[in-house]
Amino acid sequence: MSGAGRFAAAACAALLLAQCAHQQPAEPAPPPFAAEPAPLEPVAAVPSAPPAWGEVFATGWERRTHSAPAALRHGARLHVFEARKGAEAVRLSGVVFDDRHLALRIVDQPDEQAGGARIEKIARELDASACFNGGFFQRDFTPLGQFVSDGRTTGAFTRSSLVSGAVLVRGGSPALVWNAEFTGAYGITQMLQAGPRLVDAGRPVGTLEKTRSARRSFIAHDGRHLWLAGTAEDCTLAALAEILATPGLLPGFTTLRALNLDGGGSTALCARRADGGEFHIRSWRTVRNYLAIVAR
Repeated sequence: MSGAGRFAAAACAALLLAQCAHQQPAEPAPPPFAAEPAPLEPVAAVPSAPPAWGEVFATGWERRTHSAPAALRHGARLHVFEARKGAEAVRLSGVVFDDRHLALRIVDQPDEQAGGARIEKIARELDASACFNGGFFQRDFTPLGQFVSDGRTTGAFTRSSLVSGAVLVRGGSPALVWNAEFTGAYGITQMLQAGPRLVDAGRPVGTLEKTRSARRSFIAHDGRHLWLAGTAEDCTLAALAEILATPGLLPGFTTLRALNLDGGGSTALCARRADGGEFHIRSWRTVRNYLAIVAR
């Protein structure tokens, strides 16, 4: 090799060595197990909110009178107000409660001669916030549909347009379910079949009877933790469904689902105020079971 060639080769080698000297060191190998990410805060599952359909489709019902809510035992509240639509007027008495602090209990009442005043005795015996008449029963005093009281089952599960849903407690949590959603009685400690359905997904059920007025009792759920159980004076099923589905009619409560309970002469309510007094919607009829709101 000529002198010029040897010089060129030496220059190339020196250049390569200089480049290697300035290269970044290789990254260390990853650890055998990736580090665990920081734990996330739990997020509670929230069901879909009722559609804001009241903004585009008004029921026409308005709250005309509303006294201040009365404080009941164990934190429940009693609302008494009048709803109006044209010449129609319906008086509602409803108890709002939070299922994180209060519980639902179904009370069996097998005595055919107990009388309508039995509700007051039951409410006091249970130290309940409120007590309502329960579901339908037949002429022989057997229940129409199934109910479970403190784990004891009476009657048979019924699927019909009249008995179309149930309020139940499973694993300590209350729920309002429709017949098609019922998955069996396993784990249920309290349950009452009734109907018909009044409100579904925030909307009044469209097939309800619109001509026969009577006293009604009902239970409604906001899809989260608030419940409304109450009575209505002299209204049709269709009207009651519209009232319960009207946005803003009861401040702080929005109905996602509502179910009718037994009505007419069976309609009854005993609400026990925190100051020791009681509020009554009295029934003259003996009923087979009661729905009570009690402390957890």
